[in-house]
Amino acid sequence: MEITCSKGTRLFYQWVSVLSAIIFVLLLVGYLQIRRTNRRLHFQKRQIESQAEDLRNINESLQKANIKIKQKNALIEEKNEDLTRLNNEKNHIIGILAHDLRNPLATAISMNEPIQSQHNELSEEQYEAGSIITRALRRMNEMINKILDIRAIETKKLNLDIQRTNMFFVIQQVCELFRDRFAKKKIKCQFDIRTEEAYAHIDFAYMVQVLENLVSNAIKFSFPGSSITIGLFEKENTIVLFVKDSGPGIKPEEMEKLFGKFQKLSAKPTSGETSTGLGLSIVKKYVEEMHGSVWCESTYRKGATFFVSFAKANEVLA
Repeated sequence: MEITCSKGTRLFYQWVSVLSAIIFVLLLVGYLQIRRTNRRLHFQKRQIESQAEDLRNINESLQKANIKIKQKNALIEEKNEDLTRLNNEKNHIIGILAHDLRNPLATAISMNEPIQSQHNELSEEQYEAGSIITRALRRMNEMINKILDIRAIETKKLNLDIQRTNMFFVIQQVCELFRDRFAKKKIKCQFDIRTEEAYAHIDFAYMVQVLENLVSNAIKFSFPGSSITIGLFEKENTIVLFVKDSGPGIKPEEMEKLFGKFQKLSAKPTSGETSTGLGLSIVKKYVEEMHGSVWCESTYRKGATFFVSFAKANEVLA
């Protein structure tokens, strides 16, 4: 009986020992797992805190940058207001000066031309001096007229009268105006009219000025004895007018400056004519105000062709 109890007791203690060992191992594993998890959480916490600190620093930097941007924007706005005011004052002064100068200039030109017509009664020196005065007066008058044109564009005072117009009539009028200049420089004016129904919605007077500027430039930059082609054709639903000269052409790097104000390119007029640098900028503004497009195609040393296009007008405006 005692032997049986002793065996049972030993077996019990063995199981207790085994269970205790298992529990100890489980507790140890759990402890190590918890410790490892805590370490990982602590590391992640430090990372999050570091990232949060970085975000705070970034946010502070952004706030400072935003304040600086607002300050700069306020300064830019103030400068823009100053520039607008100065530009308005400049336009006002230019307008006054141009108007005040135009009448005396017209008087001087009209008084000088009869004197020049009396060539036989003048010495060679007097005639040459008179010619220089006439050219200078005409150049100044041209500059004033173009400045007034630019001013009218910038102040939105064009007062366009848009009508359904045959572009062929524009070509007829301009060519008549330039007949003497063509003859004086011995330039042949050729026509390439590929359509007779070239109707577009335009302001006739302003379109005449557009073509005048293009033809005037073509004459200035074409060589004596050469030719200029004025053409008209349809392309899809547009009417395209073009002026092709026989001049030195335009360098590729200068093409993007072509329609800017007061732009003087490397190409020079072929017979010493003057150029204000305003003509093409006026052309662009007028054409765009009439909802058209203008562009140039040129091969350097082989002349240039200027194109103006408008939507084809099939019906009369109401």
